[in-house]
Amino acid sequence: MLQRLQRLETVIDVSGLGLWDWDVRTGAITWNARNRTLFGVGHDGPLTLNDTVELVHPDDRDRLSAAYVEASNRPEGGDYTL
Repeated sequence: MLQRLQRLETVIDVSGLGLWDWDVRTGAITWNARNRTLFGVGHDGPLTLNDTVELVHPDDRDRLSAAYVEASNRPEGGDYTL
């Protein structure tokens, strides 16, 4: 598992994409450094769902919130689609 995660991080770093994780059960949101850079988040502290919604263009916030609600209704897993 660790080797797979390291490969994923390498691909993410090389591609220039941000990586994030949301624990549906606890609400904890974790962003890698690249995602923080892409969105202009300068601190390394934890992010909240409200923080992430505020960083999205206002026209897309309702869709983002709905996707989070949909995902939170399936804490056993599933796809997050926007």
